Amino acid sequence: MLKRRSFTLIELMVVVAVIGILAAMLVPGVSNLIEKARIARAESELKNFQTACAAVYADVGYYPRDVGPNTDPGLVSIARVPASLRSNWNGPYLRRWPLNPWGGRYDYQGWNYAPFNFDGTAGNENLISIYDFPQPTIQSKIDSELDDGSATSGTIRYGGSVLHYYIGEGIRW
Repeated sequence: MLKRRSFTLIELMVVVAVIGILAAMLVPGVSNLIEKARIARAESELKNFQTACAAVYADVGYYPRDVGPNTDPGLVSIARVPASLRSNWNGPYLRRWPLNPWGGRYDYQGWNYAPFNFDGTAGNENLISIYDFPQPTIQSKIDSELDDGSATSGTIRYGGSVLHYYIGEGIRW
């Protein structure tokens, strides 16, 4: 008679327990890496927005107008650019209008935002806002890496679930 060798229930339970312990040790590390990648992506996209807006301003002499949340104001598509300015538009300045890394929206805004009124002319402030942050510590991390680390000074302002990033000041089409 042939004797079959197999694992005992205790041996299987030990293997499952070891796998569980390893997984428990890896999950926080992987989560931290994912969050760092999201932060790096948001920082990169904010810089890309600022560069794109500066290029539009240099080409046509105007910043895009505010068109609403999560909508390209004329950085991707020439369709949003007034016909009189299209000959100077050398875009697209961005490949696409992204969602933020946490699944929320970006919003290009042109309005009277006193904290970013650096030139003394009210109403010509242009900014990009990130909405729907999962936690305030992320906003602080982005501010520390791109600006002065303070929620109430510099070119980044934030509170609640919104972060505002200064793009520049000037007239809009």
